[in-house]
Amino acid sequence: VPLGYDTSGENLFLSYLIVYMHKIASIFLSSVTLSDVFLFYPVIAFVIADIFFFLIAKKLFNSGIALIATAFLNFVPSAFLSRTVVGFSDKEPAGIVFMLIAIYLYLIGMSKENRKDKLIYGALTGVSTGLMSLIWGGVQFLLMLLAAHVFVEIALDRFKNEDFYLYSSYVLFAISIMVGLSGRYTITTLVRDIVVLLVMISEFVVVINKVFGNKIRNLSKDKVPYPVMLILISSVSGVIVGSIFFGSEFVLNRISGVISSITKPVGASRFIS
Repeated sequence: VPLGYDTSGENLFLSYLIVYMHKIASIFLSSVTLSDVFLFYPVIAFVIADIFFFLIAKKLFNSGIALIATAFLNFVPSAFLSRTVVGFSDKEPAGIVFMLIAIYLYLIGMSKENRKDKLIYGALTGVSTGLMSLIWGGVQFLLMLLAAHVFVEIALDRFKNEDFYLYSSYVLFAISIMVGLSGRYTITTLVRDIVVLLVMISEFVVVINKVFGNKIRNLSKDKVPYPVMLILISSVSGVIVGSIFFGSEFVLNRISGVISSITKPVGASRFIS
């Protein structure tokens, strides 16, 4: 018997989001229908996304640049505009909203010095990322972005010890929601996913930096740059730990997959090359 598409794998949170938007709208306008909300929700998502895009640009630059950037986002033809018009009630509008919220929260967390604040903003970033994963598979873009940011910060030796709490709480909450509330993600599928693997590798390096950072600095001193020594030790430790738990063949396949994703991001087909 055809059972149809398993919505527990994707669009899970979007269904609830639209229904509760209808409940809230009904308080102010009793004649509004669920179909009306379904049609107009992309426009609401557009406004919210606009606000957080402006706040992100303002946080990174200033109000003037943020205003210009937001204007470009609003008026230059793009996939963002085509997916936030009335009637295009797909998963992308809500997914983009939660992605921008997560990025903004993470930026605020980076500016905080207090450990408690970093834990809070890291957790909120993780929750927003987790909710995005319940809406749209494009959560991989966000996971990759933050993991890449951590690698760059470490490579430039700009990753602060206190940022460990920000990134670790983000990873913990994001992965917990992805595994706990979605039928799409399991521990097995996450372990085999290249993007999630990059997130876990970045988290492993962050942990090594936090626990053994001072010892590694003393070991490297002026001989080898600290970031190089940190990544080298983390890589060797990661391969050993991974081989113990998953086997050497699995680790080698994952390493090959990561290299392939980096060197051939759009695939290895002869039609592409």
